Amino acid sequence: MSSHDITSGSVKPRRIKPLEAIVTALGVLGLFDAVLLTVQHYTDINLPCTIAHGCQTVLTSRYATFLGLPTAAFGVLYYLVVLIMAFYAHENEADIRWLWLLSVIGLVSSAVLTSLEAFKIHAWCQYCLGSAVISALIFIVATMMLLTKRKRGKRNGESRS
Repeated sequence: MSSHDITSGSVKPRRIKPLEAIVTALGVLGLFDAVLLTVQHYTDINLPCTIAHGCQTVLTSRYATFLGLPTAAFGVLYYLVVLIMAFYAHENEADIRWLWLLSVIGLVSSAVLTSLEAFKIHAWCQYCLGSAVISALIFIVATMMLLTKRKRGKRNGESRS
């Protein structure tokens, strides 16, 4: 059912499901983290690095930019799209599949960047690790959303769209 009831002219608010809310919250946290790192890149401010003690090494390494942009800027784009997709992912399985595919891209990107921290840079950035954890959690929740939708669809006799 749509959030708009044409016959009565009223608009019914859409109920946000728990998994959508979790993806949205993770998207907001990830966006905050990526914006913070992007601002740090362009302003050269030193972020406090109280846990990992290697933030500056990572953030000034040759891997900190890609195609002339800070890798964190790609994170900003990723988390913005996650937020948009989380809003629309309730509509049908195809939307949830797009969110899931995006989460796979985020997970793989984070795995590559984390591997670079471990094996090439030999330093850790707590903000980068935080983003990697957020990306992994988005993947897990998006997978749960997809499986839940498929299970519900099979129960209701729907075909995959």
